[in-house]
Amino acid sequence: MKIEDLTKEFIQIRHFLHENAELGFKEFKTSAFIKEKLIEYGFSVINVGTSLIASMKKNTSTKKIALRADMDALLIKEKNTFSYSAKGDVMHACGHDGHSASLLMAAKYLAQSNFDGTLILIFQAAEECVDENGLSGAQNLVNSKIYQDLNADFIFGYHNMPSMQMPNNKELFFLKKGVMMAGCLSYECEFIGVGGHSSQPNLCKNPINSLAKFISKINEIKLKNSVLSVVGVSSDSKAYNIISSSASCKISIRILNNDDALILQDSLKQIAKTLQDEDEITIKLNCIENIPATVNCDKAQEFAFNVACEIFGKDKCTQNHEHLMGSEDFSSFLLKTSGAYAFINNSNSANLHTSKYDYNDDILELAAKYYISLVLKYLKP
Repeated sequence: MKIEDLTKEFIQIRHFLHENAELGFKEFKTSAFIKEKLIEYGFSVINVGTSLIASMKKNTSTKKIALRADMDALLIKEKNTFSYSAKGDVMHACGHDGHSASLLMAAKYLAQSNFDGTLILIFQAAEECVDENGLSGAQNLVNSKIYQDLNADFIFGYHNMPSMQMPNNKELFFLKKGVMMAGCLSYECEFIGVGGHSSQPNLCKNPINSLAKFISKINEIKLKNSVLSVVGVSSDSKAYNIISSSASCKISIRILNNDDALILQDSLKQIAKTLQDEDEITIKLNCIENIPATVNCDKAQEFAFNVACEIFGKDKCTQNHEHLMGSEDFSSFLLKTSGAYAFINNSNSANLHTSKYDYNDDILELAAKYYISLVLKYLKP
């Protein structure tokens, strides 16, 4: 069987997944559909929530390789008018339908191929969100005994990337050593004071004044290769003659060095403590998510890049590109398992996370070939 023989079938599967998009931790139909296909192909499959871990061992080698794709969609109303456009207010605005379809395509091909060792496939829930404990889909998987017991030698994944969002958009395949994407910390900061009448501020402990000082102080934090943004401010006052008793702000932080996350967290706590004492109010810092930077392993990067050059052509591949300040929870796998994360050019599509975006069907086969080649090269009989 040639991989090209599967392309039409899996474009249709991609369209089905696109049409039936589901939010993170709620990928019930998506997960069930993929699980049914994997069992049909001969894989053993285990559920971890709505995530799936599939495995297949052939011959006698103890070598293990893992491949990952994400499955969840976003709360965006699609504005495309395709025959397969998403139903309702949820759409695959980040291409996870294509990621899942390409890995499933590789799974069907590899199930009929000869290799020596264990192939592990991870169809991951909730890359785009976190649960009530502040953990993303990957973080939940990495913390599970099921994943830890797999003990894979390497793990690989990719993300489609519209041309206009790449620093250098001429190439088809991007895979650099070291930091590929930034880490992300998200905070909700609550300021609790004493409200009252706006004509008597002397009788109040105005939390908005403290919030303003806090924003000013955190913007003075200087840390190389980091970005701190205040993305929202609110208070409980809805009138001009009321001083709020509480106020809040939302902070987004991007870091390229995972050690910097600890430094920034300590800085926020110290600033909050100082203001709390000076202004006699209460400040609560709630970390909503903490996604590490995506840092590729040199050995895995070299292996994957050489494979990509064979698939895409050396002139279409680059490892000399800038990192992106966006974040990706594949990073959590890389803290536990050696691996590498790549970008594949989605051509001139709309940007990710927009209502007109769509995964490019023309790269589906290429992505599947990349996955297949990684496995057949590493688990060569």
